[in-house]
Amino acid sequence: MKKSFILILLLLPLLFYSFILPRPTRRISTPGSAKDSSINLLAIYGEYIFGRQGCIRCHVLVENTVPGKISLDGLGGKYTNDWHLMHLNEPAMMVPDSRMPSYELLSKREISFQKLIQLYQQNSGDLVTDSSAIRRQLSDSMQNIMDKFYLPDSKKETLVTKEIMPLIYWLQQIKPSPSKKISDSIRIESANREYANKLYLWKK
Repeated sequence: MKKSFILILLLLPLLFYSFILPRPTRRISTPGSAKDSSINLLAIYGEYIFGRQGCIRCHVLVENTVPGKISLDGLGGKYTNDWHLMHLNEPAMMVPDSRMPSYELLSKREISFQKLIQLYQQNSGDLVTDSSAIRRQLSDSMQNIMDKFYLPDSKKETLVTKEIMPLIYWLQQIKPSPSKKISDSIRIESANREYANKLYLWKK
């Protein structure tokens, strides 16, 4: 009897953590560490915009963690940069019956360099005394992402300093979680079996 009571006491904290405490939100890792100039400026600013715009109210970063929310798990690389640009500006044009609001404002809003410096300091632990290196890194990174768009050069020039660019970049970094990889492999295996069965019947 005593052993059973002690076992229950030991299990109570685990049950409390598993079923009562909220699950942590998945964070997309940003390259770099303290005193490291390789910190990805576009990624940290894009993640900041994602949080600032309240996107987490409707989206989760790991599938099946919050019922009713749209999962972005494994979104990175699924669509082109141009698709994301059009989707953020005109959601219903890319996804029929989409209830997502337009974020066209981000195509007009300038990246705040002051905020970028603040985010860099928070992620690196460094105190920025000379911002020229960060400006150069931002410019180079932005040029790299713009090269992956199929937009006319005139359109690229209008967007190169706008907040929508780092948000698109960050969305493209969302890799599939371990659980997403497993569920995808199960779906693919099931689809392959179904195809094999249909092919067998057709040949027969």
